[in-house]
Amino acid sequence: MNTHIYYIPQYKAVSVIANFAETQKKMDLGMSPKVDYIPMTISDFSRYEIEGIGLVQIENDCFQAIKEIFSNFKFKSVAFHESNIELADVVIDAQHLVIGDRSKVNVSEKNFQNLEEITFLALKTYKGKVLTILNSVKKIAMWYEGKKSNTILSKFPELKELHCFNGSEIQLDIRENKCIERLELANFPKLEHILLDHDHIIKELKIENCKKLDISNLPVTSIWPPRKENIKAKIS
Repeated sequence: MNTHIYYIPQYKAVSVIANFAETQKKMDLGMSPKVDYIPMTISDFSRYEIEGIGLVQIENDCFQAIKEIFSNFKFKSVAFHESNIELADVVIDAQHLVIGDRSKVNVSEKNFQNLEEITFLALKTYKGKVLTILNSVKKIAMWYEGKKSNTILSKFPELKELHCFNGSEIQLDIRENKCIERLELANFPKLEHILLDHDHIIKELKIENCKKLDISNLPVTSIWPPRKENIKAKIS
């Protein structure tokens, strides 16, 4: 497969794609929105207003050939989809990291500057590791966690927002995440308990399709949608 670089003006983003024919087919079939892809090279980066970059089905040898991009530019978002990447000494300056389905990219503090948010689109298929504590990350969203959430969350002690969708955990352990103020849980049919530090107060809890979850003793300021259980409210 030939790798190509495109600029997408609608999103002010660059896409590095190993198989554009597949992307074009999805647009033709209506599976993906139709957007303009303008062919470009690395030397064209300074010509465009670029806020984000995404790598799709990229292997490490290709990444090493284009890694200079990340040394020269700052991004609002960086995304890896179905890619196998070794960051090594690469430093990425981005606010938001998106890790897509079946991607292998290790995350560590030394490889990211100004990182505030991470999205795992399919945590259960994530092949990489979170190697170090990342104090800068304040928000995480994760889909299809596959019982990996409790392992990964301990790496983000300064987390303030956590959004989890489609999980299979029986209990969610956020005792190491004492700063979480907003918690959203949706489609956790097995979830029964949330484990909190003794003085942790959640300001906003949003739950959907978590029918087994016991919230009767949770220290929550507000909850949506309202439930009949008595919520243990605390005011700091």
